[in-house]
This record gives sequence, C-alpha cells and structure tokens, in this order.
Amino acid sequence: MEVSIATTDDLQALKKELVGEIRTLLGLGYGGLYRRWLKTEEVMKLLELSASTLQTLRRNGTLPFSRVGAIIFYDAKDIERMIEARKIRRRELINSRSSAPKKRPQKKQNV
Repeated sequence: MEVSIATTDDLQALKKELVGEIRTLLGLGYGGLYRRWLKTEEVMKLLELSASTLQTLRRNGTLPFSRVGAIIFYDAKDIERMIEARKIRRRELINSRSSAPKKRPQKKQNV
C-alpha cells in the first residue's frame, strides 16, 4: 500500500478548488465577483424548486423578493439565510424522531 503525504500547498490548492466549486454551485460567479440578485428561473434551478413552491415561499414570507416591472429578483444573501435557518443538525433530527408520537397499526374492520 502506497502512502501519500499532503503538503500545505496541496491543501491550499484543494481549498481554492473547493471554494471555486461552491461559488459556482451557488451562482456567486467567478473571480470573487458576487452576483447578488437572482431571477426566478435561476433560483428554481439552484434550489431545484418548482414555480409553485417558490411562489409559496414568497407568499408566506419565507423568501423575500423584489419586483421590477414583471421581473422578480431574489437576494442571494436571503437565499443563504433561508437555507441556514432551516439547517437540521443531527442531534435535532434524532430528538425530533424520538419525540414524535408512535403510530399504532390500525385494526381491520369486518364489513
């Protein structure tokens, strides 16, 4: 079995590559240029949402938006905040599962 040792330079290169990939996935652009406003279609693609789900998020105030004429814009920071606010941590997930009421099997009724 061959052993490889990662140097500090290797780790820095990996970090730069990962940050670039994350920026691309989030639609933040290249070279540190931050794309602040996203259109509806871009948000739907980014979050893999349907038009109706995105409309629900707008209507119930979950995701703020701005309208210029007929075009709706979303602030990338608001999208990030919305996702961060709904982050489920492992401990919370375990607690929610253990505190959920257990369902009893229903008895079959003869008709």
